[in-house]
Amino acid sequence: MLLALNPYRGKLFSISEINTLKGICEALLEEYRKGDKQDQDIRRFAKDLRQLCIDALAKGKVICAAGD
Repeated sequence: MLLALNPYRGKLFSISEINTLKGICEALLEEYRKGDKQDQDIRRFAKDLRQLCIDALAKGKVICAAGD
């Protein structure tokens, strides 16, 4: 889902897409546990995005991804 984003356009993620994003983040957190620099970067990104998803769902808001 994240890799398919168009870098030249924005995207509004719906509630169902936010739930999917949250699931992707949780899977990333399970997968990347080695502790090397790359894993730490991925885990930091996934934790931040998961929290954004949780906050958006709690407030009934959508998430906007901006292009370049």
